[in-house]
Amino acid sequence: MIVLQCLKPIQSLRCVVPKQVQKWTPPPVGLVCLNVDATIFSSSSSSSVGVVVRDHLGIRRMGCRQSFHGITTPEVAEALALRCAVTLALDEGLHRVMIQSDCLSL
Repeated sequence: MIVLQCLKPIQSLRCVVPKQVQKWTPPPVGLVCLNVDATIFSSSSSSSVGVVVRDHLGIRRMGCRQSFHGITTPEVAEALALRCAVTLALDEGLHRVMIQSDCLSL
């Protein structure tokens, strides 16, 4: 798959949570934060992604999830989560957004 070759980092920067604990901080007033994450299910050769939209008060405004069969690479799954977030923002008319992901390679 061409996409997999293009996304392959020279040094592996897997999509993992950093060792230090990070506290979520809300976006500035006027912005919404789109938090994205993905998970891989190797037993079924699939992955799922999720997006949560929160305002400057940290209140959850909406979210979505989607599953993908045949996607088992963490970076590709995280990229699909980012795409899902952008699509959701566009569909809902959200233009002032910040997106947060724990995938260092993206």
